[in-house]
Amino acid sequence: MGTRARDLRPHHMVGGYRYFAFPYPIPRPVRQVANRSEAAMSTYVVQGLAYFVAHPRLWLTTLCPILLTLVVAIASVVVLFSAALYPQAEGLEDAGVASWLSWLLAVMLVLVEIFLVTLIYNLVVLGCYQDKIFEQVMINRGFQELIENEERHAGCARVCRACCRVSVFLRLILLVLTLPLNLIPIVGSIVYAWLNGTILAWEYHLYYFELKNYSYGQQRAVIKEHKVQYSSFGMQALLLEMIPGVGSLFVFTNTVGAALFAAHMEEELQAREGLQGGQPKDDAGNMSTFVAQGLAYFLAHPPLWRLTLCPVLLTIVAGMACVIVLLAAAMYPQEQALGDAGVPEGLAWVLAIMLCLVESFVITMVYSLICLACYQDKIFEFVMRQQGFEELVADKRKHATCIRLCTSCCRVSVLLRLGLVVVSIPLNVVPIVGNATYAWLNGKIVAWEYHFFYFELKNFSFAQQEALIQERDLQYTLFGMQALLLEMIPGVGAVFMFTNTVGAALFAASIEREEAAKRPMQEDEAATDPYRSLV
Repeated sequence: MGTRARDLRPHHMVGGYRYFAFPYPIPRPVRQVANRSEAAMSTYVVQGLAYFVAHPRLWLTTLCPILLTLVVAIASVVVLFSAALYPQAEGLEDAGVASWLSWLLAVMLVLVEIFLVTLIYNLVVLGCYQDKIFEQVMINRGFQELIENEERHAGCARVCRACCRVSVFLRLILLVLTLPLNLIPIVGSIVYAWLNGTILAWEYHLYYFELKNYSYGQQRAVIKEHKVQYSSFGMQALLLEMIPGVGSLFVFTNTVGAALFAAHMEEELQAREGLQGGQPKDDAGNMSTFVAQGLAYFLAHPPLWRLTLCPVLLTIVAGMACVIVLLAAAMYPQEQALGDAGVPEGLAWVLAIMLCLVESFVITMVYSLICLACYQDKIFEFVMRQQGFEELVADKRKHATCIRLCTSCCRVSVLLRLGLVVVSIPLNVVPIVGNATYAWLNGKIVAWEYHFFYFELKNFSFAQQEALIQERDLQYTLFGMQALLLEMIPGVGAVFMFTNTVGAALFAASIEREEAAKRPMQEDEAATDPYRSLV
């Protein structure tokens, strides 16, 4: 490595950091590095899983703990389901709980107990292995100096104090208060993961904070600065760890994801200090929180309420009526049919409830396709105007013809979504894991449908739509997955279609800004290339 030339640019010192006074305007992409990161939710849980699979050296590091984890996980599932399920169901039934409800609650209790066993095992056994994995990933990402610089590392007392203040005073209290939420299928587990997500992500970064020699106050400041990212990362990680039997395995991939998250923050810090020549890193690894942003934007803009007042009321009435009618009229006959087919009584009641919830979701989906499309287009148009894209919305000549739009819609919805719905809808009978898998499989197509109006405004052909979605494959998949999970909430899921439409419009506005930012850079390249005109 050659010696770095001395930087002679004018600068000033603030808080120990050197800030350069550039004699020219800083390019827009550099100014937006921090903003894009703050507006984005990391997909580091998914990246961690992919990175782990793609790097066999990590397999060797985790071979022993993975085998131990598999043994503990399988043993906990087998033992608790065989030894604790029936006694708990009997105990609940003796306490006056209805037979079907006692079996449902007993299954939920066993799943919670499996998660607690996994949690205790992780805290006791896996800590040292997680640190080794974290180090290896950070070194691979070019931060060997941070790992090897022992002088900067925090002392044991400081780490223990920070750990205690995070885990004991916060997480244990939240665990006690929020654990009953897991008894509510799907929604309760998601709310539980959301409430505990930030603290879990904090724990995953305790070793990183030790390497940085951060005090407890400094740790809190970092987490506050990246609040949405930490909350989202922890929520995704916790949902994976709650999967019975294999949840402990995701502790290792989540650790890889946490290391990638830390590496990105280090790169972001370097970019802020001007150490990367003003060129931002590729942000393709980050997924925007447009679903959450859409909900917040909707609540903050009363004009949108007026646009959606009528359809929201109709949607709430339709959704609640659908759930009530199905539970009242279809649950018992389905339970009887399952019982006649030889399914045990308790399991038959659980499956009947799950089937009713799936049926309510299908009815809501059909209702939305028939009744809500015109309202969604109005909402999309309003948000795009507010974001400064009036010309795109107003220029009717650029809009796609009805025939092209219908053709595109049919090719996506009929040939893909209906086929996927038929194949994957039985997954919803499996609590949590099945719902998440169903949403993941159908996520990209749902996101594609949310952008039909945008593609119509852009006059994109089917091939152009496909190319754009392929370029942003992960963003579309995860946007659609989040949107679909919200729409699957019984009774009120259809209401989220309006907030998801707002999120889709914000997503489209972000794409437009990125494309606009690329044009000056491409023009500069063309102007500075003396051979381009000869080609």
